[in-house]
Amino acid sequence: MKQLILLSLLVLSSLVYGQSKKVFKDQTMNYSELAKMLNPPKWDTLVFERILFKADLGSRNWNDSVYGDFIVSNPIKAGKIKRLEFSECTFLSSVFFDGKFEGDVSFQKCKGEELIFQNTSIRESWIWESTFTRILIEDSKLRDLHVRAENTQTILFKTELDSGVIEIATNQIHIG
Repeated sequence: MKQLILLSLLVLSSLVYGQSKKVFKDQTMNYSELAKMLNPPKWDTLVFERILFKADLGSRNWNDSVYGDFIVSNPIKAGKIKRLEFSECTFLSSVFFDGKFEGDVSFQKCKGEELIFQNTSIRESWIWESTFTRILIEDSKLRDLHVRAENTQTILFKTELDSGVIEIATNQIHIG
């Protein structure tokens, strides 16, 4: 009887504390709305399908000692979310994730300007069949990175590569 009660409690707790997922489709969204969803995250997984992202966080000059000046959106402080999925999304300006992002991220068939990750820990990253002018991952930790992006320059700078899979197919690759 004790085993049955224990098993019931385990099943119930997994249902109550299981992963939560929120899906957004076919709409326009501002970067500040995305930032609010990440800090603190209400869901374990956020999925964005066919979203047009508009920059409303302002912009700033970002000077990189190796690659020069960038004009980027102010960074989105990435919360401790388990998974971010972007599918067929368009970013009207650079998208800049900064901070304690420690989950998985995927960009499938997305397009935009710079895609930047700084000071992040990414378990698994898929940037697949996407077009960005530049993908920059700086001062970050990666385990698995899969990039297949047409007409895109990929830059890994001061990035720690953990034992995992690194697969990059882009126009230019810079590792520093």
